[in-house]
Amino acid sequence: QQFLSFELPMTGFSSQRKALEHSMVLAFSLGRTLVLPPRQGMKDGTMMSLLDYFVDFSSSAHNYYKGLKIVTTEKFLKSIAFPGYLSSSSSSAVESLLNGRSNWDAAQNIGLLYNYLRTVGTIPIDW
Repeated sequence: QQFLSFELPMTGFSSQRKALEHSMVLAFSLGRTLVLPPRQGMKDGTMMSLLDYFVDFSSSAHNYYKGLKIVTTEKFLKSIAFPGYLSSSSSSAVESLLNGRSNWDAAQNIGLLYNYLRTVGTIPIDW
């Protein structure tokens, strides 16, 4: 199984929506599972995910997104990264690198997660 993760740009809401839309199209076109970025804290103190505003994944909308596979960052880390499927390092090394954390919602040090994903991710030479 292949995955596509993306980082939300630290810009306006519209740019984040576009990044989500492009990532969804790219993941679908390449047949990859889209790894959603963690929820980030908003200025008013609430938690939000881009999907909360732009995408309806309720059971009634399931057919609309048919063929698009999506997982949360937390599920991705628990099922793929921590067991050691992303790199040659052991699962304990991965957990220690990420401080054993699988839930990165509203994390102040989210750069640690993104640096890890960039390190173990593959960018094709002829991309």
